[in-house]
Amino acid sequence: MTHERMRKSRRRASPDEVELARRAIGSNTQIQLSRGFSAGQLQYTIPIQVGAPAEEFHLQLDTGSSDLWLASKDCRSSSCRPNSGAGVDLYDDGGATKTNKEFDITYLAGTAKGDIVTSNIEVGGTSFAQAFAAATDVESQQLGSMGASGVLGLALPANSIIQATLKGSPAAANDSFPSSSATGSILPGVWQDAAAGTRFFSIGLQRLPSDGGNGNSTLTFGGYDAAYAPDASQIKWGSNVADTDGVNRKWTSLVTQLITTVNGTSTALPNYTALKAIWDTGARFNYGRRDILNAMYGAYGLGPNADQSGYYFPCRTLLQITLSINGELATIHPLDSTLKQTDPTSSSSSGCIGGFQPFVDDANAPADLVLGAPAMRSIYSAFSCDGVLNGAPQGAAAPNCDRPQIGVLGLLNDPASRNEAIDQFNQVRVQGKSLGDDSIIDNDGAGGTASRGLGSGAKIAIGVVLGVVGLLVVVAGAVLYVKRRRAARNGEYDSPGQGLDGAAEKEEALDGGRRAQKSAKEQAAAREWALLHGQFPEDEPQGEQPDLAARTTAAPTWDTDSRGYWEARAVKNEYKQKARAPARGDASSSGASGAGKEHEISGQRASQHKHSASAFTAHPESYEMSDTGSHRLGPLSHDATHSPF
Repeated sequence: MTHERMRKSRRRASPDEVELARRAIGSNTQIQLSRGFSAGQLQYTIPIQVGAPAEEFHLQLDTGSSDLWLASKDCRSSSCRPNSGAGVDLYDDGGATKTNKEFDITYLAGTAKGDIVTSNIEVGGTSFAQAFAAATDVESQQLGSMGASGVLGLALPANSIIQATLKGSPAAANDSFPSSSATGSILPGVWQDAAAGTRFFSIGLQRLPSDGGNGNSTLTFGGYDAAYAPDASQIKWGSNVADTDGVNRKWTSLVTQLITTVNGTSTALPNYTALKAIWDTGARFNYGRRDILNAMYGAYGLGPNADQSGYYFPCRTLLQITLSINGELATIHPLDSTLKQTDPTSSSSSGCIGGFQPFVDDANAPADLVLGAPAMRSIYSAFSCDGVLNGAPQGAAAPNCDRPQIGVLGLLNDPASRNEAIDQFNQVRVQGKSLGDDSIIDNDGAGGTASRGLGSGAKIAIGVVLGVVGLLVVVAGAVLYVKRRRAARNGEYDSPGQGLDGAAEKEEALDGGRRAQKSAKEQAAAREWALLHGQFPEDEPQGEQPDLAARTTAAPTWDTDSRGYWEARAVKNEYKQKARAPARGDASSSGASGAGKEHEISGQRASQHKHSASAFTAHPESYEMSDTGSHRLGPLSHDATHSPF
């Protein structure tokens, strides 16, 4: 949820590879769903295998649409690019069979367009040839943060845009199951040659662990997840509500009561006794007509925001909303009745959004209500094409879905579970507590992190690379350390890194090393040169090194006919005699001049001067002074621009 999974090597599939043996999905085939985020709200994805050899993709699970599409490698839309640090696995349709038909779908939020192709897919262990879209234009779909590469629609086949494009929409009720390679719905494929009574699936969705989510989100074909429905006989079934033309396109139920509980008193809203509600796991919010939502939130004294575009409330607002479906009272968990999200029209930096939000256009709304992921987390739901209410027929299933039905089981349908939900709300919203660790939610199908990020193979590979790089850094550091220690012992460096940088530091270090190696005779000559230019040891504070480089005054020029010149020469010669006497008497000393402590500038201290040591190559036998601004100690000249003065 950067996530580029490690993939199997790809070869191009030939058209004949899409012909597979027909085999229905097994009963009680349970698929663990992963969790990601869209606009900060939980969404759920399902893993499928595509192509030959198979390549895994995660697709958003969407019971509100009937088509499968994958973001193509040719997609350049922002939705196909990494989002919040999470990458998007893109599909290469090079091995798929082209239909030369185009796909175009619009959702409550977002669109997708692309070419219709066919290829092998595998869902829950069963494989079949499937028509789907390789989308090259995807808008307002946060694929990266969802950890998804597209959408897998689980609504009825009659709602498939791909099916209508490839086969055309008949005038009569379109409830037949065509070949899976002729529809965007996977249901004909997973239910191919299925036994009667097995053509149904059930869905259980979890909240985040921090909000009390406990366990896995699952999609089960031909059975029920006992973690949600330990007694499947408690599931209450009802007939699917067809569209006005009699066609069953979307999974739709009738909500016969909408109940609000305020201060312990429950009241059913009048005039709302037959609300058509579409089941839509792909919707990050629930939706409803404005008149319904105004009545529902009005029971709590709440209304829409400033521009009437949504409903935003303080996060501590406890909303208890119950729906009656198929005679089952299903209470929505209060942590899903309001959701963490900031009001865009408010200056407040934090707040919550109502779990039910208004349609953009009530006049063109697909139903009275849409029950999205927030409501479905509190209701275990099942969807069947095999007339469960009438008793499943014997033998093979009919080749159509002419009796679709929906089963519901409220997960907070007893006082104890409702009280526990209120306690969780108080801990999270009022006390600010976390009820679990969101870092372990199941985005990889078996553990993982909230933003799926890299697949396990990629994580291992990157870990190996980082480990090797880290080892190389350690080895390089050790080698450098040894070289520096060896250089220091050999006199190549003398305290490098003392505030210099680049070539200057290197030159200073090398010069300092040469100064440290000077003999007593050379050091004495260097001291004489410094003294000749006015730098006497007794003028320096004890224990401190004279900073010759800081002296910027130009060296003086001398008139060789002046009295001062010869007086200076006399002073110089007198000092030379004093300095050389002890040096001759202690010629074996280790680098010190032997001139006496009060006159000694050691090789170590000299190495720390900021001026170049090359100016101090010693030649004590000859000194000359000129009026050119340069000074000569024997054969070495020292330019006045680099004078220590």
